[in-house]
Amino acid sequence: MLDVFSGSGFQTIWPLAALFAVGAFAAMSIGLHGRLRRVLRTRQDEVSGARHAAVAQLYDAVEAIPQALALFDAEDRVVAWNSHYAELTRECAPALRVGASFRELLEAGLDAGHYPEAFGRREAWLDARLEARRNAPSTVEQHTSDDRWQIGRAHV
Repeated sequence: MLDVFSGSGFQTIWPLAALFAVGAFAAMSIGLHGRLRRVLRTRQDEVSGARHAAVAQLYDAVEAIPQALALFDAEDRVVAWNSHYAELTRECAPALRVGASFRELLEAGLDAGHYPEAFGRREAWLDARLEARRNAPSTVEQHTSDDRWQIGRAHV
């Protein structure tokens, strides 16, 4: 900016070089912003692709385990399970979904009559089963309606 004296007093003017510099800086900022946005988007796509690959690898590993297995998060909600678990708990199938709580799975099994030991004492059985789970590591033997015995192991 330049202060120039004219007949009416001092006036501030922007020399052409200053205007050019401001314009160049603005253009560079816009260009840099666009490039940065493209780089971040590319990086986000790479991270997203890596995350999807890791999740797929986790599901493949869980499925390869020959025992029935379900993984639960810190809030005791289903994250993943294998086909053996789905077969073993087929009575709970309507409740078996990502995000379902362990309690919801037990309640679905109770509703289907899957746990004969709970007949006539549903709430007491449910409380005892959930207490055993909270005290992990734990092992629970359960008699099922199809006359099988299941051993459930909870690990922290």
